[in-house]
Amino acid sequence: LMAGVAAIGLFCSTVALATTATVTANIAFENAITITPNNQINFGIVTAAVGAGDSYKISSAGAVTVLAGTGVSLGGTIQAGSYSIAGSATQTINISVGNYVTNSSVAPTTAVCAYNGGAEDADCVIAGAAAPTGAGKTLLVGVTVTTTGAKAAGTTAAPTFDLTVVYT
Repeated sequence: LMAGVAAIGLFCSTVALATTATVTANIAFENAITITPNNQINFGIVTAAVGAGDSYKISSAGAVTVLAGTGVSLGGTIQAGSYSIAGSATQTINISVGNYVTNSSVAPTTAVCAYNGGAEDADCVIAGAAAPTGAGKTLLVGVTVTTTGAKAAGTTAAPTFDLTVVYT
């Protein structure tokens, strides 16, 4: 009889037919793009404009040239703009400029730029540029400006434009 009870016990034991496990879903989000100005564009000192039409260009290397009119670059602090772009270690970026805004009778027209030691881009539209890994990569920026009216000696102007960087 004991053997029969033991046999029945074996068949009546509870066996787990289901179990639960916790699943973890890991997700990592890309670093946001940042643009940090190291220095702004500075044409230095140029001769006063007697009328509209004096045009100057500062290259991404910081060289000022007179494109039109009677203006002359006289020196002073001359520098291209320099910006650090940081973000993803893997995603490429697109760089562009726009929204040119005249200030005090000086109109910016065409920006130029050089990204990460590369050649100067004639309109600062760069597609598929290298990912700005680590501490970031440098973008050097220049621009052409033209006087839209007379500029008296001792006055200043600060025209602007937007620099846009997006992941591709």
